[in-house]
Amino acid sequence: MSDTFLSSRPIYKEDAVIKDIQISAGYIYALENLFLYFILNLHEDPKQIPSFFSRFEEYNKAKLKGKEPKSEFSEIESHMFTVYMLLQILKANAQQQDLQTVGKVEIPTASMNGYLEALQAGKKEEAFKLIGKIQKIFNEGLS
Repeated sequence: MSDTFLSSRPIYKEDAVIKDIQISAGYIYALENLFLYFILNLHEDPKQIPSFFSRFEEYNKAKLKGKEPKSEFSEIESHMFTVYMLLQILKANAQQQDLQTVGKVEIPTASMNGYLEALQAGKKEEAFKLIGKIQKIFNEGLS
């Protein structure tokens, strides 16, 4: 019996661009929820999220200039970065294709304050429930 085994899997050209993809705009909401899940349930310290976005921006600016970024991300942050960038690409394309409108819905201040307080206090489950209620109010207000 051999000490190795043969495995095969697709290898993708990471510097190539996938063209002409058709994808539902609904994935924008799904990715936003996934990103929020990362923030509330997996990121070590939600209070560090603002500095995390600063590092995202620094990373992107360096890449656009063809330089090696100084920022390094933890494993969770790397996953968050991937979801965040996919989200930004989809949003930009949706906007370019005129698939986005701006809807105005009144959200009760108590709901927003409760969400922000739960987020700051690290009460992840409560924050996730509250943002779900806020999204429901928003979605119903746009119907």
